[in-house]
Amino acid sequence: MAAHIIPFQFDTQEIRTLLIDEQPWFFAMDVCAALDLRDTNKALIGLDDDEKCKHEQYSGSGRKPILINESGLYSLILRSRKTEARRFKKWVTAEVLPAIRKYGYYDISSTTIGTDGLHILHELIGKKLKRLPSAQQRQARSQLWGLVHTRFNVPRAELIPADELNNACNFIAACAPLPAITTTSPLDSSDCTNLYALCHHMQALRQLDRQYHLYEALSQLGSPAGKAMYSHMVDGAAIAGRYLERLQQQVH
Repeated sequence: MAAHIIPFQFDTQEIRTLLIDEQPWFFAMDVCAALDLRDTNKALIGLDDDEKCKHEQYSGSGRKPILINESGLYSLILRSRKTEARRFKKWVTAEVLPAIRKYGYYDISSTTIGTDGLHILHELIGKKLKRLPSAQQRQARSQLWGLVHTRFNVPRAELIPADELNNACNFIAACAPLPAITTTSPLDSSDCTNLYALCHHMQALRQLDRQYHLYEALSQLGSPAGKAMYSHMVDGAAIAGRYLERLQQQVH
């Protein structure tokens, strides 16, 4: 009987895995994509023969994909220069592997808001936009969902982590969709320059966060003020990213 493929999600990258003789194996191409190892074949050269194998039961077209076991997975993680590699390893070892071994699958619905949480967010957005003219609601809805996706770094809202549902609700409540900046805007050139600088600084702060992992540092300090400041920074950067390009066109 063909082994059942068990998909799970690391950020926006799907990682397919399956059990062979009760041991988890991973699709090498998925792991390499998550770890930013662009040449899968080159990455696999250094693995021992018992750390990789062909998926002989694969029924798709083309060549049979290569699978790697846990040992091979850890070897690839050590080669990755991506900052998320450590988080990827911790997530796989602490959450995914124990769940696969215990239940034979990874239940993503227990870690994300899923369709139930999505309905809650849909209702909040609907209430927020109901006062807008119907002609503007569609564009405003699209803008607001875009901000949500950017804020929580997900391609679809149902993939927002379950423990972030309250934050997502608060973000929607606090984040009113702003009208597009046009050439008829009452803002003068000085105002546009100042707003552009503000948006640029918010984006720069977000880049520093990604580079130095500020949230982890603030969490270790146990500072409520630090965590609140981080939340405002991330929300502000998400909104700034929406308008930075438009403002740049007016400033330059």
